[in-house]
Formats: sequence, structure tokens, C-alpha cells
Amino acid sequence: MERDTSLARRVARELASRRLFAYAFGLAIVTAPQALTSLGVTVTGVLRTGFLAVGLGLMVVTYVAELWVGRNEVDSSEEAGAAPTEADDDRYSTRDRLVVGLAALGVAVGVYVALTVDQLAGILFVGGALLFGQYAFRRGREGDENGDERGVVGR
Repeated sequence: MERDTSLARRVARELASRRLFAYAFGLAIVTAPQALTSLGVTVTGVLRTGFLAVGLGLMVVTYVAELWVGRNEVDSSEEAGAAPTEADDDRYSTRDRLVVGLAALGVAVGVYVALTVDQLAGILFVGGALLFGQYAFRRGREGDENGDERGVVGR
């Protein structure tokens, strides 16, 4: 099977291979307005929204690139000579990836709310996102054990 070498795929592979840097940089961008405000620099609402959009946009595009290219393809391209296998891509279902993505988005929004709006509300949002992820992931695992891929156990 011939590998797809389109420009978009190569860019996605590069972005996914530097995913930790991209996520850290995105988080730094999201928290930059609060840091600037604490240093005495006035940050307008429009600028604050722009920072948030760019930071979250970078993280979302990185996550989508990681899903599209496949983590195993990225990890194996970093190792010499190892090629990804089809079986490696089946470790996590689309549902599991969606749950993790939604929980991560909830944590990011909660951190933003805690830093910019209200600390208590942000902490509650982060807690809720983590509980959602844990509940949904566990329920999916219970469904897998009972032979149901979707996690619906007939309740």
C-alpha cells in the first residue's frame, strides 16, 4: 500500500509529531492575557477573545491532525524503520476519542473561566469535565465487556 504524501497529510503528520509542543503553546496563548493583566498590561476584550480563539484553534487542529494521521503513524515515523499497522489504529474507538476530546475541551474551558471569570465556577467546570470523561469512559468499557460497542447496556 502506497503512503499518501499530499501536502495536507505531511503538514498534519508534522503537527501531530510535535503535538506536546503545540498543546503547551496553545495553553500558553490561552493564559497569556491573564498573565499580561497581572503584569499591569491592559488587555481588551477583543484581544482576549483573539488569544482564546488562536490558542484553542491550535489545540483543536493539532488534535484533528493527530486523529487523521493516527498517533501510531506519528510515533512509528519517529522510530527508525517501524511502520504502523492497521491493528494499532483500533486501540481506541471513535467514541473513546470523542469522549476524551470533549473532556479535554471542558477542562480547557474550565481553566479559562477560572482565570478570567470566576475561580469557583472554573473549578466546578473542570471537575464536571473530568467526571464526565470518567463516567463516559467507564460506561463505554462496561459496554465493551458486554459485547456492545456503543456502551449502551440496555438500561
